Amino acid sequence: MQEHGLKDNAALQSYFSGRVEKLVAAHHRIMVGWDEVLQPNTPKDVVIQSWRGPKGLAASARQGNRTILSNGYYIDLNQPAAEHYLVDPLGGDNANLSPEEKKRVMGGEAAMWSEFASSEIIDSRIWPRTAAIAPAHR
Repeated sequence: MQEHGLKDNAALQSYFSGRVEKLVAAHHRIMVGWDEVLQPNTPKDVVIQSWRGPKGLAASARQGNRTILSNGYYIDLNQPAAEHYLVDPLGGDNANLSPEEKKRVMGGEAAMWSEFASSEIIDSRIWPRTAAIAPAHR
């Protein structure tokens, strides 16, 4: 951090993400990163995946980045399907986005984290949850 004049962890994240984005772009690919990747200088072609929720999603869309909502769709947490139905990528804070900003909201993504599921129960976590999430959202 001293060598590059980075004053804090946010600056380090921005520096690291910028380097990764250049590598990804050099291979003609699009970078997707969690909320932490969003900085004032984040290129507009970087897709932001929000684990923090609707406010993070709205911030990404307002800044000009395409964005995906993961918060509310964690299928490993074994939440009732009703909780997944209540999640709306264009609801809450995102209802106030401009029409152009709403176009940047790509939808939601169901995420399965393995630290909460063993190989014996993974199928029972994935399929009931994704069946509840898939038809409800774009």
